[in-house]
Amino acid sequence: MKNFKIFFILLVFLLPACRTLEHIEAIIPEIIPVPVFLEPRVSLDSVNITGINFSGVNLLASVNVENPNNFPIPVPRIDWELFVNDAQFIQGFMESDRQILSRQGFSLDIPFSVSYEGLFSTFGSLIEAREAAYNVALALRFPIPALENFVYNLEFSGVLPIVQIPEISFQGITRRALGPVMHFALNWEIYNRNDFAFNIDNFIYDFGVNGTSWARGNIDDPPRIGANGRTQIPLNISISAAPIVRDIVDIINRGAAISYTSTGSLNLSGDLPGLEILELPMNLQGTTRIR
Repeated sequence: MKNFKIFFILLVFLLPACRTLEHIEAIIPEIIPVPVFLEPRVSLDSVNITGINFSGVNLLASVNVENPNNFPIPVPRIDWELFVNDAQFIQGFMESDRQILSRQGFSLDIPFSVSYEGLFSTFGSLIEAREAAYNVALALRFPIPALENFVYNLEFSGVLPIVQIPEISFQGITRRALGPVMHFALNWEIYNRNDFAFNIDNFIYDFGVNGTSWARGNIDDPPRIGANGRTQIPLNISISAAPIVRDIVDIINRGAAISYTSTGSLNLSGDLPGLEILELPMNLQGTTRIR
């Protein structure tokens, strides 16, 4: 500090042309450079769907911040809002105590989820919809005195897929052949209201009649579930246990109605990008007749 004062005094005497303090102050920055603050550059790189299931949709917004300065700056606080069909739906914020190094870039991933339950309770008209328009609005604020009143706004628009849960029903029992070994066909139907098809990766079933199990296992090579329609899933079974055969003969002779239970689950994969493996539980019961 002492040396700086001596330097300043010498500067005054060595510059006779600069007769005012204003002239001297104008020359000092040329001798002692003052750091210049450069605004950071921000961009919204993408908003991607990272997962879709029967509960809702998961999204990930990726923001990039570049620091052009020769000194570090703090990571900005990010406030975000999600609008569905132009109406505010959910909001939140993200902040960090980290810094962005000088002349470096920094990426921030902002995850958020849209639940179908919340979506339908807010927008009842979407219960039967296949998709909904959305908009993500981000507001970035840097805790820096030079930017304390400045907000960087970023936006992205896209479409949220709305997955309709397929409906499974039992369509009845058809007899194929009678004798010491009974042959039947069990028939299920799946109603798919989505604009995309499903593959059945696994179909586990346990089927019983009048409290007695008739068949259980896994259906091999089940059919593909088509989009926007109904798909039949038949299963041929054989019954040879004498007590059950006698009961079946009696049921058929009397033309009596039977009570059935059909439990199990289906694992579904679909043609929709981002769709996870979905589990569709099956828990059906009712009455039918052997045709």
